[in-house]
Amino acid sequence: MRWCVCVRACVCVCVSVRAQVRACGWACVRECACVRACVRSCARAFVCACVRVRVRVCSCVCVLSYRVLPRAGRLLIVQVVCALTVNVVSARYCTIGGGQNNKVDKDANFGFIRGGKANWCYLSSPYCSILGGQSNVATGDYCSLGGGIKNKCYSNYGSIPGGYLNMAAARFSTVLGGSKNSAKGRYAMAAGFQGETMQDYSAVFAFDGENGCSLNKTQSVKVCADGFFLNGVDYSGALTDTRRLEDVDCKTSQEKVKSDEERLATYERVVSLLTTTLAVQSS
Repeated sequence: MRWCVCVRACVCVCVSVRAQVRACGWACVRECACVRACVRSCARAFVCACVRVRVRVCSCVCVLSYRVLPRAGRLLIVQVVCALTVNVVSARYCTIGGGQNNKVDKDANFGFIRGGKANWCYLSSPYCSILGGQSNVATGDYCSLGGGIKNKCYSNYGSIPGGYLNMAAARFSTVLGGSKNSAKGRYAMAAGFQGETMQDYSAVFAFDGENGCSLNKTQSVKVCADGFFLNGVDYSGALTDTRRLEDVDCKTSQEKVKSDEERLATYERVVSLLTTTLAVQSS
């Protein structure tokens, strides 16, 4: 276990405890991953104590401030405010580079968390990677999260570069960024705000504000937006006119089919009448 304590003082002491207590110089300071955070928090200097055992836990306690209160003449009471930083590694061949309250669970071998706060390689998620951010969770094999806050990678080979409350819930799915997007199909992709794709080989780009954008069809791409600009020209009107033309053509075709059916029915009645007349005359 490694732990560092920072105090407001003009001394720097490093102690290594194994079978006996002995001074270890600056090597211990370099080993203790929390020291850098301590140095940033303490304005002057620090005292570092490094205790090494088999449990791979790094704890950092920093004195962020102090206040001296006079009492009974010469007696002084010192009040300190401390912050606790704990990163926990329970799997083999994994790394936590820094940050606070990050965790790599058992069987998440070869997992990597660069930093940030409260990021989690959950249970059996080997080779997962979280570069930073806060409260990001990887539960699938080879999941990759770049950063952001509260992003979730639930399936193998999923990826989320960043954003807020995004979710990659199927194999090979990707959320490019934005907020509250969900990619629930294999090889699916989502981006923007409140975009959701639920089928395989599909993509949704939600740029329609608060309305959201949902796609439930495989091998399709859906774009929700008020305009489509190319080189400064808005083509959304042309696309709408094309759709209207298709609707008109479809309506015209249906009317023609109905007219032909009516003509065919009239012809059949005439033929039936002639057949009946000829039968009466022949008898």
